[in-house]
Amino acid sequence: MTEPSEATAAAEPHASGGAVATPPAATGPRSVTTRATLAGVAVSALLVLAIVLGSRMLRTFDSALLPYAVATVFLAFGVAYRYIVWVSAPGARRLFEQGWRSLFSLDNFRRAPTTLPKMIATSLGFQKFLGARSHARWAATS
Repeated sequence: MTEPSEATAAAEPHASGGAVATPPAATGPRSVTTRATLAGVAVSALLVLAIVLGSRMLRTFDSALLPYAVATVFLAFGVAYRYIVWVSAPGARRLFEQGWRSLFSLDNFRRAPTTLPKMIATSLGFQKFLGARSHARWAATS
């Protein structure tokens, strides 16, 4: 004899005469886990597809790199899974939504034309400082 499904078991009266109710906490995490698993599988499938297409249908795939490819697919699944679980929390969801709202705000688009050149100039200036310092150290050691 097979076990009745959860929906059937919940609808049937219990031995005491009342219906067996499933606690709300039991259905919430399961849906988050399901969504996170589906997201992880989707990200992993896209990565496998990118590997297959990027290696010309595996004709140019180096078999010595197979363990790294498998580990990368597994890592992609884990990152996607944990990210979906994290975003499912109410506080993190608010941070996530506010971050996207802030990124696409009109104020950011007004500042964007000057922000990127400033970031590049600052970064290049910092790189020159490090380059001069490393050349001085190299000259001192030789």
